[in-house]
Amino acid sequence: MREKVNVCIVGAGAGGATVAMLAAEAGLSVVVLDAGPRWDYAKDYVHEPGIMPRKFRWDMPIILEGDPDWVQPQAAIGHNSYGVGGGMNHWGGKAYRLHPSDLTTKTRDGVGLDWPISFQELSAYYDRAESLLGVAGNHNNLGPTCPSRNPFPMQAHRPPYWGSVTASAFKKLGLSTGNCGGWAINSTPYQGRVRCNYCGFCQHGCPIGAKANSLITQIPRAERAGAEIRPRCFAFEIMTDSLGRAKSVRYFDANDKEDEQPADLVVVAGFAVETPRLLLNSKSAVFPDGLANKNGQVGRYLNTRTAVWIQAVLGEPVHAYRGVGGVETHDFIDTHPQHDFVRGFTIGLTGINNTFLEDFANARGRLWGKELKEHMADFVYTIGGLATGECIPDENNRVVLDPGVKDRFGIPVARMIARYTDNDKKVRDLAIKKCYELLDAAGAKKTYILRSVSVGVHGSCRMGSDVGNSVVNAYSQTHEVANLFIADSSVMTTGGSGPVTMTTVALAIRTGEYIVRNFSEITKRGARA
Repeated sequence: MREKVNVCIVGAGAGGATVAMLAAEAGLSVVVLDAGPRWDYAKDYVHEPGIMPRKFRWDMPIILEGDPDWVQPQAAIGHNSYGVGGGMNHWGGKAYRLHPSDLTTKTRDGVGLDWPISFQELSAYYDRAESLLGVAGNHNNLGPTCPSRNPFPMQAHRPPYWGSVTASAFKKLGLSTGNCGGWAINSTPYQGRVRCNYCGFCQHGCPIGAKANSLITQIPRAERAGAEIRPRCFAFEIMTDSLGRAKSVRYFDANDKEDEQPADLVVVAGFAVETPRLLLNSKSAVFPDGLANKNGQVGRYLNTRTAVWIQAVLGEPVHAYRGVGGVETHDFIDTHPQHDFVRGFTIGLTGINNTFLEDFANARGRLWGKELKEHMADFVYTIGGLATGECIPDENNRVVLDPGVKDRFGIPVARMIARYTDNDKKVRDLAIKKCYELLDAAGAKKTYILRSVSVGVHGSCRMGSDVGNSVVNAYSQTHEVANLFIADSSVMTTGGSGPVTMTTVALAIRTGEYIVRNFSEITKRGARA
């Protein structure tokens, strides 16, 4: 057993690394356990579609049950990246902010659960998150549906050529354009990191450090303040005392030997699949159904958003693998009276960066020889249409422990059970239809679907004011265990129609500062928060 520390954090991704940084800089002793390796971004990230996805792939089995394009490796594994830095190793860098309506879906539309914090309060933490990571954008080009905001830390990237070629498509359809967030990719040097060189391999990891990644932003600051990062350490159980308070984390170290890290306070930040798995595997006399799970809510309301990428071949070379950015509309993001569903979607025109070369090569099935060469020659003429739809939280979509499958350590693995609601399918279908209309207006000569997946998994340990239907409070502190916090996308009550990374970081800043401010009181309190 190791020497006791103030804070033990499980997971060194967007949320865990942020809390580690804040706690360490406040003078608390911090240990971070991460199941994956620690990458050297300048050496380990390579521009090879066949290599990086395998490097980042989570190495534990996850059992999938439900709709094929919901529960799939892309959702369960691809966005649960393996290694210190977590999903920020391979995220695309889009620094999306939720809309005000995303936080009040129950009140507005009768679905989901209202967040226990206001949009105004969350916006202040978005500003902090953008300053921490470095985000480029134009606050005067948000579009009519996005709320006003403070200027971005960096100027916007210059629009790529393909963006100017296709921008008229939105005007033809009478759609507004804008972006409710920027890009966490440097348009200028920022805090010692260089500007982007527009190589087009963002989702294979950035080998020059221009894209924000907790591995190179939060983690170095945490270590300079004294935090210890332990890679290749797989946490499998959180131990509790007789009162049900978290007292230590058991894990297998880099040599597959069992060890234990005592701590005054524990933060779980393992992503929306592995976080509930760890809690459900942490059973005791006080919590026979899993830690912080007396109300049966851990793992429930697992959620995502639909995402369909459509390739469109234009009549001129546009080299859409170059540049950062895209053009999108949020005109459909809220509930419309004429729709037979609630909530909504975004559609936009995007680049087809080099990360998608393998997908592009296989988009028309098995081609060979002349046919394949002709198809690949279309790459420089191709842009992408992206239709992303909001999904409705459903308590039956959940993470449970598989009753039969165990990992190499003998620990029960996670089973993802997830199906789209009828509302989700209607949102997705109209989003695809509108995206095709947009591509036609852009002058597409031919189109075909590149990929239909679920992305931005969240919600399996959601926050709320009611102890009976949520896992954590407004500060991501578990209702049932005062010294146990969660700092990842699993706490998000709803996910909106865009990426969840910036919301994860914003909430983690709020959580980390709350822990620092109230550490003495939290660690002296009884079991319940």
